[in-house]
Amino acid sequence: MKKENPIYKPILLSTLVVATMIAVGFNITKPNNSNQKIQISDFEAYMIEDVAFVTWIATSDVHNVEVTLEKSTNAHKFSPVQKFELNGSGSKYTFVDRNPNYGLSYYRIRYKHHRPLENVAHLINHDGPIHFEVSAKNKVIELKADQLSDKTYLVSVADQNGKHYFLQSMRFTSKKPVKIDMRALGLKNHEYIVRLYSTEWSTDKTISL
Repeated sequence: MKKENPIYKPILLSTLVVATMIAVGFNITKPNNSNQKIQISDFEAYMIEDVAFVTWIATSDVHNVEVTLEKSTNAHKFSPVQKFELNGSGSKYTFVDRNPNYGLSYYRIRYKHHRPLENVAHLINHDGPIHFEVSAKNKVIELKADQLSDKTYLVSVADQNGKHYFLQSMRFTSKKPVKIDMRALGLKNHEYIVRLYSTEWSTDKTISL
């Protein structure tokens, strides 16, 4: 019967111990990108002419981690715009929004384990309202323009052929709607265009009287 060399056992055990330590060492030192803390700085949104630019810098050393840039008009309900892959600390990212909302809007960088109000930047596009609503009842037009402060806008009412029946500057507040009584003008029951003017833009709403 062939005898086992007693020297083999210690060598074999030593080899197994070293291999186990190496495997455990690799498992410990291997980075887990999903659990790394993502840090963002210099997150801002600004206008150049009619185009919005959203920029930020990743300050944490994370690689191959995906984040999503989101957009909102009320800072509550956000919609995804574009995904970005972070490439380490000091990397700068830019998103060009060629169709920014009028008035006030918000951008947010979303990733795993982020907090809802974390990394939110606001954008003011010209001086328009956040929302503009028009309704009509008994030929009385009611206009609502939600904004951060009271503002004066030029309001016009015209028919589909471009004939104006009303053109006046009106002051809008954040709480009280503006009313235009069109009954004295003898308008027929047709569709009309209500236009809200600001210094750099205008927006239309179509109503039926």
